[in-house]
Amino acid sequence: MAPQVKRVKTAFQFYQSDQLAQLRQEFPDMSKAMTELSRRWKNLSPSEKKPYDELEVADRQRFDNESAAADAEKFAQVKARREALQVQDGESRSSRGARQKMDSMREHREAIRMQREAEMTPEEVEERNRIREEKRREKEEKRKAKAVEEAAVKSRHDKLSKQEKKKSN
Repeated sequence: MAPQVKRVKTAFQFYQSDQLAQLRQEFPDMSKAMTELSRRWKNLSPSEKKPYDELEVADRQRFDNESAAADAEKFAQVKARREALQVQDGESRSSRGARQKMDSMREHREAIRMQREAEMTPEEVEERNRIREEKRREKEEKRKAKAVEEAAVKSRHDKLSKQEKKKSN
């Protein structure tokens, strides 16, 4: 994913970051401080605004450069994704399916698991199997509890529906 590019700061935003701390000491209320900041900005002469305008120009240049780099990176990702979807040399059209890729990934994970288990002691394998079985039981208990809850909700809905029908008749 292409990196996020920070937005361009305006000259006023640079002025704000420069002056706001000082104004907050004079005006504890943020809305009054911002009003005063805005009033002071409007009263600045063009020569007093010039350093902030220069900072804005430099920040806009930074933004343009980062945007171009991010766009190039995103374009490269899209291009790579498109190329991955095309049939490559040595591949047939039928070998490009998601099911086949998932199967090969599953086989790879299984081979790694088997290799790890071969390197484990019998006690470690037994402990791992015990934990796996415990997780399976917990999952089954949650599934059963959910089914009971759903049945209770359905029963309640049915009961309410019957009451509504009686009221409407």
